[in-house]
Amino acid sequence: IDLPPYNASIGAGRVHDRFFDIKCPYRGKYSLGINMLEVHDFFQLFSLRKKILPEQFTVYPRIVELDNFAAVAKVVEGSGKNASAGIMPDPTLFQQLREYREGDSIRHIYWKKYASTGKPILKEYERTKKSGVRIYFDARKHPWRGVNQLEQEDVSVEILVALVKYLLDRKIHTTVLAPGWKSGIFASQDTETFDRFYRATEELTFGKTGSPAAVYNEDRNTGNLESQTVIMITHVIDPEIFAAREHAGEHEIHFIMNSSCYLEKDLA
Repeated sequence: IDLPPYNASIGAGRVHDRFFDIKCPYRGKYSLGINMLEVHDFFQLFSLRKKILPEQFTVYPRIVELDNFAAVAKVVEGSGKNASAGIMPDPTLFQQLREYREGDSIRHIYWKKYASTGKPILKEYERTKKSGVRIYFDARKHPWRGVNQLEQEDVSVEILVALVKYLLDRKIHTTVLAPGWKSGIFASQDTETFDRFYRATEELTFGKTGSPAAVYNEDRNTGNLESQTVIMITHVIDPEIFAAREHAGEHEIHFIMNSSCYLEKDLA
């Protein structure tokens, strides 16, 4: 925002006040202040100029407190002292050995048995009792013209922040994946880590990133999908995202659609 220059005569004992109403409606970094102060003598023969660096500050998303959120992972069988998030096998709860089947992850292959028999054998473990939630966040720029992108993006980030706070406050292990996020992957179940996550959302920029459904499918195919509950937050009407439910398997998939800034006819 460019404010008009202000000129005034300086006199002893005089105070000059100027008030401006400046709004910062969107999250991000802002600079605010005077660019330059210039002083002249009465006859304008001499002048003194002083550049002034504006103050910089960051506007973070609102924190909305949720009273209830139903899409939280259910308890599954098995528990142990080293129980992990979601439905990841717990190494403290060995169950049995079985032969490797095509499509299985090689993460728990019993290599000694494989060396002696020549056949790949897997160690199977009981599943952890602890709930876990994995959030896939859509950070794509909206492709439609006429949409207030900044407002729509901020609403998505506010949904993400509210959800993560709700889960961490209840000690539920939470993983967040957002393509294009400089901080990479956030994973924690400690309430104390919320502030770190919250401040990192300032780096969450929207751009030409892939669909969160593509990241989900990659995790599922590589065996990295260890949480029982999957939540996708999106603002894009993307058939690929909604088709992910067909391949969910043992995972519960929930979708949060941010429809802000859409016209009613577009949602009909």
